[in-house]
Amino acid sequence: MKEIWLVRHTTPKIAKGIAYGQADLDVTEDYPNERDRIKHLLQGQYNTQTPVYTSPLKRCHLLATDLAATLGNELKVDDRLMEMNFGVWEQTAWNDIPQETLTPWMNDFVNYRVPEGECFLDVQARVVNFWEDLLQTNDEKVIVSTHSGVIRTLLCQVLDIPLKNAFRLDLHYGTISKLSHHKGLSKVVYFNH
Repeated sequence: MKEIWLVRHTTPKIAKGIAYGQADLDVTEDYPNERDRIKHLLQGQYNTQTPVYTSPLKRCHLLATDLAATLGNELKVDDRLMEMNFGVWEQTAWNDIPQETLTPWMNDFVNYRVPEGECFLDVQARVVNFWEDLLQTNDEKVIVSTHSGVIRTLLCQVLDIPLKNAFRLDLHYGTISKLSHHKGLSKVVYFNH
């Protein structure tokens, strides 16, 4: 059986109401507390054979580096684990995005591609590709430090939920969702823990 812990990054250092996806943001001053909470929740769940995969973005990479250092685990950076690319909207207040582009995206974020960015189908394609590759490894335990869009995509994939319902899955910063895979069947063990 394969066990996969999906860890959402800790609180990013950015004002509320700002669109960010692949912007390389720092984390808040509360990072040590959030990191220690995550370490406590994962304590005893993984060992030195457990690889830690991460998005290359700082808010995930920092956490993954700290988790891997705990037991001397292998750190694997994978661009497919990056958040959705918000293109020209990156680091723009949602209220300042022109309605002629925001409204179509709000009505169909699955298919509507942000100017110079991605739609949710683009995210799904790369995330499912990562997932299929991950399932082919011999690793029995895996930690993935990533973003809410990636985690929501994987949860939709495993639960067979339409992508249009992805944002009904409320994910908080610094939380863990656990998946398992055994004999061709993937399950959600818990989420947003």
